[in-house]
Amino acid sequence: MTKRTFLLYVPVFLILGFFLFTLKSAQAETCPSFLPGDLFKVANNSAVYLVDGNLKRMYFPHSEIYHSWYDNFDNIKVIPNNCVDNYPAPVNPPYGINYRPGSRLVKVQISPSVYAVEPGDKLRKLGSEDVARQLYGDNWASLVRDVADSFWPNYVNRGDEITQAVPHNGMFIKKYNSADVYYVEDNQLVKISSIPSEDIRTVSETVFSRLTIQTQTVALNTIYNQPVQSGTGIIDIDTTTPTVTTQTQTQTSEPEPQQSTIGVPVNGGWSAWSSWSACSTTCGGGTQTRTRTCSNPTPANGGLNCVGSSYENQNCNTQACVTNPISGDWKDNIPTGHPRLYFTDSAKLTAARAWYQNNPFTPSSLSPAEQALHYLLSGNTASAQTAINWLMNYSIASESEGGKRDQARWNGENVVLVFDWAYDQMTASQRATIMSRWNTNMAEFLGFDWGGVDMPFNNYYWGYLRNALEWGIATYGESGNNANYFIDQAITTRFAGTFVPHANTAGKGGLPMEGSQYGPYLLGYPIIPFTSVNNYGLNLYNETNFYKEAVFNLIHATTPKETITNSLAASHAIFPYADDEFFLGNSGESFYALYGAENIGNFMTTAANIWSGLAVGQYAREYLNKYSPNAFYAVSSLDNSGTARSFTNLALDYYASGQKHFYTRNSWNENSTVVNLQMGSPNAAAHHHRDNGSFQIWRNGRWLTRETVSYVDTFIGFNNSGTAMSADAITHNAILFEGIGQAGVGYADGPSNVVRLESRSNYSYTAVDLSNAYRAHASDYTEGGKPRDDNPHAKSLIREFLFIKPLETLVVFDRMESTAYDRGTELGTVTPMVNDASLVRKTFVAHFEDSAVLSQSGNNYRARLGTEEVRISTLVPSNPAYVLVADEGGDGTGQKRLEITTSGSAQSYFLTVLQSKSSSDSDLTFNLSETSTQYDLTITHPTKGSARVIFNKGMTSSGGSFGYASSGTPAVSNLIASVQSMTVGDSGPVWGS
Repeated sequence: MTKRTFLLYVPVFLILGFFLFTLKSAQAETCPSFLPGDLFKVANNSAVYLVDGNLKRMYFPHSEIYHSWYDNFDNIKVIPNNCVDNYPAPVNPPYGINYRPGSRLVKVQISPSVYAVEPGDKLRKLGSEDVARQLYGDNWASLVRDVADSFWPNYVNRGDEITQAVPHNGMFIKKYNSADVYYVEDNQLVKISSIPSEDIRTVSETVFSRLTIQTQTVALNTIYNQPVQSGTGIIDIDTTTPTVTTQTQTQTSEPEPQQSTIGVPVNGGWSAWSSWSACSTTCGGGTQTRTRTCSNPTPANGGLNCVGSSYENQNCNTQACVTNPISGDWKDNIPTGHPRLYFTDSAKLTAARAWYQNNPFTPSSLSPAEQALHYLLSGNTASAQTAINWLMNYSIASESEGGKRDQARWNGENVVLVFDWAYDQMTASQRATIMSRWNTNMAEFLGFDWGGVDMPFNNYYWGYLRNALEWGIATYGESGNNANYFIDQAITTRFAGTFVPHANTAGKGGLPMEGSQYGPYLLGYPIIPFTSVNNYGLNLYNETNFYKEAVFNLIHATTPKETITNSLAASHAIFPYADDEFFLGNSGESFYALYGAENIGNFMTTAANIWSGLAVGQYAREYLNKYSPNAFYAVSSLDNSGTARSFTNLALDYYASGQKHFYTRNSWNENSTVVNLQMGSPNAAAHHHRDNGSFQIWRNGRWLTRETVSYVDTFIGFNNSGTAMSADAITHNAILFEGIGQAGVGYADGPSNVVRLESRSNYSYTAVDLSNAYRAHASDYTEGGKPRDDNPHAKSLIREFLFIKPLETLVVFDRMESTAYDRGTELGTVTPMVNDASLVRKTFVAHFEDSAVLSQSGNNYRARLGTEEVRISTLVPSNPAYVLVADEGGDGTGQKRLEITTSGSAQSYFLTVLQSKSSSDSDLTFNLSETSTQYDLTITHPTKGSARVIFNKGMTSSGGSFGYASSGTPAVSNLIASVQSMTVGDSGPVWGS
């Protein structure tokens, strides 16, 4: 079966049976006297009842519920039917027994919501699939049971939604690699004196540690002896006895077989499943259904209905809708002559040559492809010969680097474009030599592990895909089956086979995962081959929504105005993330990802042309008009210009849910404030940093605070001591426990989890649970006397961000719980190793560029850059320790780093306000009150209004309230308790209600 998403219908397989047991026949001389807790049935009837504390009979809806409480049927008494009235049914619900808490998850057939069962017949809705998985395991869906409407009222109580993976009351849980089992009671862990036989949930160290362990133990039988969970009939366990003496006599022989008679209840049974229906689509992901009926037998005479669902769905035809690359019609349109790549017909070549007449260029001596293009557009044969000479003399054989080849992605396209664009200037012998050589090389590239089919967001992957597709087109009809093989590998194996599925899930939102330097290669590398294939009749850009999402992600991720970075000349930039060695310039030249490699300019120009009639293409055109990114001459030569659409029509906020990056701003003006929140890690890529939970703020052409952008540089470590690397959390605006932040991505207990997300006209809000991402219990590696991957002092961390748009202010609320060093002797002797959780240092990190002028007044820190500044106010705790690292180092890439540290309690908070403003603008004022359950903060600006922010306390995201008023007192409303939906269509992001 295909895994279901959490909010869709969850299929549940139940094979229902009757209570199949053999009971000793009992013949009562008089009606028996039962005690609370006794079980009975009537002769010739399969229904079993429990006597509650009021001596009322409560039914078991079916055998699975019975077996969640009892192992066998040994203690069931048989009574005459004329004795039943001595034990009447309850007047008020619950009328029957429910699943033992923690044993199953439940839902009603008509709703997708799934609930956990707690003591007291209480249901608590599970907030997400991730929560269900962390509490009940990867196979949590197999525990979900559809409860019939007639039995649903037996669950008489409701609790709060479970939005965090915190074990709930009634569960049996244990840690990995531990035999001890605990019962969750009153939100605490109580050790069980004997081990239950089933329904024990194994949870991660992070999940387990969210509850405290009590010193006492609980007897297992006291848990199983209480099937009555609520109402007035709860049984006093102290007065019940496991064996009840009644006024019945038990026969020593087996009972005679009973014949069915009219009026005997018959419980329903399921028929066999029908065959699967036809798939709803032929490709791109559809659904098919099968059904069964409650007819084997049909319920009769008051018998029970079948439990479970009468229908079941599964995904089908999930492959991408791509024309067969071997037999598809599009290849029939490849011409026999050359060029075949990009300039796919004579009209396009004529248009490009006309463009050249108005835009002549001198080809770079470092670009053979540019030299071949110069010949193609100008007719200059000297340029062609220069390119051909390079091609004939170039050998990649000596460039081998084991499992990858940089030269393959750097020069592979040069090889193919020279071959195709200067084809008529080559001799037949030269062509044969190149085809023989590069058929071998291209096949070898496709076999490399690094950049292989399982790394669809990696730049090597895209270099090899681009090379194979271009080479297949350039040699089609001239190289036998080799060309078909390369095209098939590029389109079917890579693009359709692994990229499209990842793009639609882990890549949702269009954010290239490898970072601001390497990520754009994913967009730029396929421009020539994808445009060529599109011209021949197959539009790969429409096979996934990723590329349209990428247009809107770039729009939201690009600075609205040319930006001064350190001492470099002002230039537009995208918010940096992950490895980027060129952000601050290469050989003195600003790189900025937007200009240096042409990838973004090539992509946005292509998007503007292929979708010129759609809003997405018109927004791409506006991007080109506003920011003028560089593009390859070939791409520029066929640019059709076209209609642009103003960004002011777009939503102010954008969420790339695959990698969990969130962009929010107060307007589309050039002097606006833009905030970037990095809440997740990449998938199927590389070059990642430990930046989960980091934030960056830009205003009016300046980076008010951003991460330290680098690749492999070494920096000054925590508290001005030791060293740190560019990928470490300390070089980002993150939270540290004893100087350590996010765990190693490949070893982390799990990913971060965005639990709340909201986009509104005057604010945006998100909460991310980083607890799993900060621990790596599976890693026992150390490096430099420190844990390499794990963070052995972090118990839980939730960061909540509230951006108040009219005030241009970011409020950060950190919920932090530390633990005493918890790795025992696994890692040997390491530093740090704090054995008291209350003494663990927790640190809020903020960075400022070297040119920032810093000043401090009490708990307010100001960083001024030109005419712009950010004012950081630490409201909680009231007396933090400040450490300023004036120069992080990093061979010129480091910044000024501010470390704000607190200790003294295992559970603690940071409440921090970051005001973005011009240097001439007024400072905000604050009025903070605190109770045992919440922080209540009023923020006031003399001309822009005021806001009220309430955060509920607790180590889980317990929400709060917000209100803003341009004048007067703000009225507050609750912050969202879930993740607001956002979809991306041709017209841009659309937020749900």
